[in-house]
Amino acid sequence: MKYRKMSESDVERVLQFLSSVTSDAKLTWRDVEEFSGFTRQALQARDDIKGAYDVAKKIVRQGKGYRSSGQEIPLPENTDESLRDELLALRERVKQLESQEALWNRRWYRIAYNIRQRGIQMVDVDKVIPLESKGMTSRQVDNLLRPFEGVIPPVASRREE
Repeated sequence: MKYRKMSESDVERVLQFLSSVTSDAKLTWRDVEEFSGFTRQALQARDDIKGAYDVAKKIVRQGKGYRSSGQEIPLPENTDESLRDELLALRERVKQLESQEALWNRRWYRIAYNIRQRGIQMVDVDKVIPLESKGMTSRQVDNLLRPFEGVIPPVASRREE
């Protein structure tokens, strides 16, 4: 077996693979090894790849949801029609929320990854603001956080080439 050092393009390719994992997929380190051609140890040595794997694994687990067997719990036969409709609507809403949570998890991973790429440690992001600091005005905070409000943006699974 030929060994070589993992390049930044290799890392990016593995990160794209992990970000494209869907909630109905099966994911193991062996899958990532086969895709990348690198050993599990080499992959886990990279914090960004290990973090992406953890997020992808969480998405896969969430996809199983309350239906660990892969099938929905059947409705009782004597269920009132209005209760049946409400239960079906609630199940659909749960699916939507699980999907949104998966998108948010991917988005927060990207945010954390990009913060780390700029040399900022995650523990530094949520530190208490020192009393002697000038701080920010409410308007500055609103302007800074506005892009993160509203509808969940689409998740980019592949870099545009």
